[in-house]
Amino acid sequence: MIRVLIILFLSGVKLLAQKPEALARKADQFYQDSSFQMAEENYRKAHSLKPDFKNQYNIANSLYMQGRAEEAKEHYLKSLQQPSAEKENHSSAWHNLGNSYYHTKDYQKSVDAYKNALKQNPQDLESKINLAHALKQLKIQQQQQQQQQQQDQKQNQDQNQTEPQQDQQQKQGQQQQDQQQQPSEEKEKQNPTNQKEDQKLNKDQADQIMKMVDQQDEKVKEKMKNASGKKKSKEKDW
Repeated sequence: MIRVLIILFLSGVKLLAQKPEALARKADQFYQDSSFQMAEENYRKAHSLKPDFKNQYNIANSLYMQGRAEEAKEHYLKSLQQPSAEKENHSSAWHNLGNSYYHTKDYQKSVDAYKNALKQNPQDLESKINLAHALKQLKIQQQQQQQQQQQDQKQNQDQNQTEPQQDQQQKQGQQQQDQQQQPSEEKEKQNPTNQKEDQKLNKDQADQIMKMVDQQDEKVKEKMKNASGKKKSKEKDW
């Protein structure tokens, strides 16, 4: 038990004393064994001791192989900023950066990255093939975006046309409702006036009738008077 602890302690001391090159070789072995997370950790350790293009570039590769393309892009860009990067290494970094953009469906940046790779290495057949794929996907993406924009514009136009129609229909419906309510309201407002007019009319009619009665009475009285006068004179003649 004690031996094991001593061995582990000594092993730990040996690890701390390792040079960046040894850590990088260990990371390379993990990468070849598809242990990409362990490879990433060792590349980071090596890079912390000796920052250079290879370690930064291989950190990005390890991240990409773990499906972490967004993080990989950041490290590919950092590797391109390393002064130790050579022209051929630049081409590889741009190529892999193009793969990362392609993986995240950022086809425009993917196209740009592949073009930069070909500027560094015009004979890079793989970058040419990937560039063709990226251009194809970019064209499809742009067409889809254009169709979506047209659909959105049409939908907005239809909505703008529908809203005034709905407003007009609501306005017409309100007007019809107001018209249906208006006779009742006007009738209520006119009732007091009609009552006064009806009362006045009845009074005028009553006055006319009374006058007619009075006139009729006068005629009757006049006839009676005339009749009485004739009778007396006739009797007088007898």
